[in-house]
Amino acid sequence: MVSGGIDSQVLLSNLLLIKKQYSLNLFMLHVNYNLHNSAMEMQEICSESAQKNNLKIFIKSKSLDSIKSNIESIARKIRYDEAIKICNQQDIDYILTAHHEDDQIETIYMAEQNNVSWVSKIGIRSKYILNDSKDKQITIIRPLLKKTKEEIVDYSKKYNIKYIDDPSNKDECFARNKVRLKIKDKVNDYDFRSHHLNIARTNKLKMIKISKSINDNYSQIIKTSIFDEICILKINELMKHSFDFVHLYLKKILFDNFDFKNDLSKNKWISIHNFINSKNQGKSFAICNYIEISKNKDYIYLYKSNSTIQNNKINSLGNHYYILGCLTVYKATKYLEFDNKEGICIPLDYKGKLEIKNWTHGDKFEIKNNKNSKVSDLFIDNKLSLFHKKNYPIIKYNDRIIWIPYMYSFIIKKTKSPEGYLVLIWNIKI
Repeated sequence: MVSGGIDSQVLLSNLLLIKKQYSLNLFMLHVNYNLHNSAMEMQEICSESAQKNNLKIFIKSKSLDSIKSNIESIARKIRYDEAIKICNQQDIDYILTAHHEDDQIETIYMAEQNNVSWVSKIGIRSKYILNDSKDKQITIIRPLLKKTKEEIVDYSKKYNIKYIDDPSNKDECFARNKVRLKIKDKVNDYDFRSHHLNIARTNKLKMIKISKSINDNYSQIIKTSIFDEICILKINELMKHSFDFVHLYLKKILFDNFDFKNDLSKNKWISIHNFINSKNQGKSFAICNYIEISKNKDYIYLYKSNSTIQNNKINSLGNHYYILGCLTVYKATKYLEFDNKEGICIPLDYKGKLEIKNWTHGDKFEIKNNKNSKVSDLFIDNKLSLFHKKNYPIIKYNDRIIWIPYMYSFIIKKTKSPEGYLVLIWNIKI
């Protein structure tokens, strides 16, 4: 990604030298946000460089005039989204940006001032794989990250590199510019630089160590994983590790199993950790608007909030798949009995009037002498977790509970059915 600024033009100059020696395909991307009077001039410099060096350039023009806050974050998302799209279309494997060491120091300084987690104090990474791309593996590389701004300026003078000073860099409406101006008299001080670069280096080594531990312990902690539906973790295996391990392990689980890309705040991770550590097993915790977490004494359950059965009619034979298992429905010529209530045999004319539902507060089932009992009490007696309570199948006929697999089966008279019988069997998956 290039701009008409000094950093991008110096990076481009070096890449063109490498291109002369090696078989290297270069593409240029310039995003014009139209934020200042020099915006078109910077775009023209990029176009001239592309034409002069016979490079294909992609130019995206976007106005941010209507954006009143968080402009830097929105602009960053625009250019990376565009870069990923181009990489997928053109089969490009790498994105190179011109971030340098002074950018790193600013990033760490901002993280320190905002009191964010140590993960954010790793700063700008020199190389990493983009998780936002589903079509192919795209790697971000920042070749100038160990070069100072002073070295970049000296290089541009030595080789007479043409560039435009970006006027928006002096606009204090942007948080980074405000920081840049605040520390401009300190940024070249050796102790100041060393302190902030050491923070980044220390946290990077910490991340490497924890990541290795996660890879080594990944399979010992996870019990069950069904992509985009549920992940079950062994609570004791997970919680014997540090808070940072738990944080990063759960973050990996969310990305791997639920394609969850949004990072959570430091306070949110603390709340999740406290919830898992608490003794309360009868509640769930919302990680976001579509992922919940619940637990019992043995397991942690992460699952989609909308994973429950949506009052489905059972009007066809065959297998019906749900998050906790599979309901098999078939015809039988004779009555079948199930000692463990894993199945139920009913007259064939029940077909079309059957529903599979989830438990709701107040649900009752019939016991002897026309008395009723609460489903919630049955679930407690069977020691179901909150997750299982929310997702366990309940079979109703004409809105009357006739079967709860392995727990309750309504006594149906064994009258002969000339047309045969309908058999329902529950096969447990989780």
